[in-house]
Order: sequence, then C-alpha cells, then structure tokens
Amino acid sequence: MIRREDVEAAQAARRGRPLFLIDIAVPRDVAPDAGKVSGVFLYDLDDIKTVAEANLRERKKEASAAEAILEHEIREFLEWRRSLEVVPLLVELRRRADEIRRTEIEKARRRLGSLTPEQEKALEAATSAIVNKLLHEPTVQLKQMAGNGQPEHVGFIRKLFGL
Repeated sequence: MIRREDVEAAQAARRGRPLFLIDIAVPRDVAPDAGKVSGVFLYDLDDIKTVAEANLRERKKEASAAEAILEHEIREFLEWRRSLEVVPLLVELRRRADEIRRTEIEKARRRLGSLTPEQEKALEAATSAIVNKLLHEPTVQLKQMAGNGQPEHVGFIRKLFGL
C-alpha cells in the first residue's frame, strides 16, 4: 500500500512538479489521503468510471445530433433525386415551347419582310424571354411536386401540353 507519507516524500523529490497516480487495483493500492498532498492527483477506478460515463453521455448526445443532421441531408437528397424525375418532361416542354417560338418567328418574318440584324436579335431576345418567363414557374413547381413525392402530376402536364 502506498501511503500519504510515501507520496509526500516522492513529491518533495520532484520539486513540486505534478504527480498523477492512477490506482486500478482492487482493493486499492494507494491510500485515499495520498491524493490530498499538494500537486498530487489521485484517480481510482471509480473516478475513471465517472469520466468514462460522462464521455459516453457526451458521445451519445453528439451521435444524436449527427443522426439528425444525417436524416435532414438524406431527406434533402431524396427530394432532389425525386425532382430529377421531371427533368425529361421539362426538357420536352422547353423543346416544344422553343419549337412553337421558332415557328411563330418564321411567320412573323414572312409578314414583316426583311429585318435588320438588330431587329432579328431583338425578336429572338423578346420571344426567348417570353418562353423563359412562361416556363419558369411551371418548372419550379414541377420540381417541387416531384421532390415532395407527387409524380402523378407529370402525366397530367404531359397531357395538358400535348407532350
């Protein structure tokens, strides 16, 4: 058994440097009052158990927080993945709208006659802007519906636009 007097003598020889004693023996090998010597830190199995339990509680708390973050990210990823299901429909819808736009531009050119390069650019820009503005909200809504697990709207939109 290591007594308080033994620790005091050892501590005096160490010139005040800290001394850590870890007593893992059962029964204990270091007298409990040895930990009261200045600059001596005595830990036994009960102390180690307390620290281990506190660490375990903290790890469980952090694990729960990590799981919550992971669940959130998985939900967002799945919503994004489901939103991709409408991409072929959106591509087809945009292709159809652009096809109509080009056909109407050709009709307008035949009625208007020769246009200057500036007028051609203005006509292209104006009609492209109209198509983009008309398709923006349906695009956003379709992606949102698909992301929320409402793919049945895809068939309806195909019918609605004759795609």
